[in-house]
Amino acid sequence: KIRCLEGSNVGMRVQLFNSLVMPVVQYGCEIWGTPFIRDPGKPLDNPVQRVQSLFLRQVGGEWLRNCVPVKMLLAEFGCRPVSWQWCKLVCRYWNRLVQQSKYQLLREAFITDLSYACSAGTRRLKSDAWCCDVV
Repeated sequence: KIRCLEGSNVGMRVQLFNSLVMPVVQYGCEIWGTPFIRDPGKPLDNPVQRVQSLFLRQVGGEWLRNCVPVKMLLAEFGCRPVSWQWCKLVCRYWNRLVQQSKYQLLREAFITDLSYACSAGTRRLKSDAWCCDVV
């Protein structure tokens, strides 16, 4: 529907996208998004970033669709890579887990996962831990 607002202000369309679409596609990224932020050298290589880039190219018009790199596209519209937001959300979630006192089962699961990530055990067990992606 945002694409149908042809005559509207580009800034308003980007703000609508950031307000309506991004929260939906980022839902739960604190859990499933950690493999994408593990490698800081590839902040633009994830499916949600492709959705954002595609939208910005459509909003920007014909010239932006064909010849502008993603980093310049994000800078032109005042956006940051999605992985930056994910890092912030993961850090907030980590802090909530560390301070968790109300839900004892969640805290125990977090402590167990953290012990797997910090243990000198098998590499497979260590790499499957959520905390291993975060730390």
